[in-house]
Amino acid sequence: MVGNQSSPFINQVHLQRLKQLCEHYEPHQTTKTDIPTLSEQLSCSDRNVAKLVKTLANIGWLSWQPGRGRGNKSEITILTGFEATLMQILELYCHKGQLSEASRYADVFGFSETFRKRLPHWLSAAQENLKAKNTLITLVPYTIPSFHPLWAYRAASRLYVDAMFDTLFTYDVTTKRIRPHLAHYYEFRDNELCFVYALMYFSIMVKSLPQSTLRLA
Repeated sequence: MVGNQSSPFINQVHLQRLKQLCEHYEPHQTTKTDIPTLSEQLSCSDRNVAKLVKTLANIGWLSWQPGRGRGNKSEITILTGFEATLMQILELYCHKGQLSEASRYADVFGFSETFRKRLPHWLSAAQENLKAKNTLITLVPYTIPSFHPLWAYRAASRLYVDAMFDTLFTYDVTTKRIRPHLAHYYEFRDNELCFVYALMYFSIMVKSLPQSTLRLA
């Protein structure tokens, strides 16, 4: 679980604390503990531990049941594993097109190799979301193929063709009629189909990536 609607902003410190907790407590198992013990395990003050437990509980990473009565310990349950949570956050960054941030997190926590292996799949799954933002991100461990619609014949060219070109008309499967798309309109003249169109204008933003990101493949 990465978080819920009421979750605070997740940052590197939160992930580091989750990693530390997973080293002391088995995920999905309830364990008795107390604030002084956690303070020693996390190397921070009792006050900071109390704030941290509340924050991680709000994110959805742990459950905390305070002990009631003198001598009764509290109960902590880690609700997610560190690696699974980190992978979800890295994937989320990829879906947003924030590859530099995803790469940084992977490097910090020693998951660079895993990140490189999963990145192609994550980017493939994110293409529709990125396309809606006029953003094209792809890994090319080869020479970029021809992406002119007339000359493109390789499967690898399709991503570029789809991202950089569009059609004059679209087919409406519901009404089974051809609709104007980039072309503003069309009409028939003397019983012959005559295309009379004015192109719509679009502004396209090209997002550049750091050179280090382009070497991830």
